Amino acid sequence: MQASLLAFIGLNLTGCSLLPYQASDGVKPGYHDMPLPGGCIVLDYVGNSFATFSMLENAWLQRAQEWCPTGFDTVLKEKDIRRGSIRSPVNGIDTTLGTQTRIIYGVIKCHTVQAGLLNETPVSFKRPQASINDPSFMKLAVEIWESKGICKADGQTKK
Repeated sequence: MQASLLAFIGLNLTGCSLLPYQASDGVKPGYHDMPLPGGCIVLDYVGNSFATFSMLENAWLQRAQEWCPTGFDTVLKEKDIRRGSIRSPVNGIDTTLGTQTRIIYGVIKCHTVQAGLLNETPVSFKRPQASINDPSFMKLAVEIWESKGICKADGQTKK
């Protein structure tokens, strides 16, 4: 217990973040995002073993604000836990251990206020961080676009 506490304090003193803010490559924690036809952006943030949903929420909102500095509407936001397993030696025996990775995903639509009117803002100025190497994210983006019908090509948003 004392060793865990010292390790935790050491991580904080050295400037290491328990949840680094970064783009994910499909392996490391971080965000993926991709504009959809209709002006929406699908965005997720995948955590690491230390991440809480509160930490993920803050990182997700930070990325959404980078896309939409004048504000956005949250069309969809969900929390999920991806379960998996790893093989690791425990007491000298190769053992299968269960894993849990927290994730927040959703869809945003940027807007800007001009003379009191709400107008859509084009999102083409941002470089998407979608990774074709992360099949989970690509499956999510396709599901949102095709199955849920949230953002339509004509610019309409289903709520």
